[in-house]
Amino acid sequence: LPNSTAQTVKKQRVSVSINENFEYFIDKEAVELKYIEAQLMDKLAGQDEQVVVLRVDKSVPVEYAVEVMDIAYRNKFKIVLATQQKR
Repeated sequence: LPNSTAQTVKKQRVSVSINENFEYFIDKEAVELKYIEAQLMDKLAGQDEQVVVLRVDKSVPVEYAVEVMDIAYRNKFKIVLATQQKR
């Protein structure tokens, strides 16, 4: 993950991860990109605060993260980019 001095998110609703092999995961379950939107809608349905925490390996080109961010934007989900604490 990239480094940041921002505070950590206290309430994590759903986590989307993209690893160095450009594989997508929702809460550690492998998912193809074409199914991410439907699965996020299902997992976040009925929740007061619809938050997606996006975890992207720092070697992954930004375009991959933007695809997930677009999904969140279209569905009015709040999205947070996860980072590691600077040391």
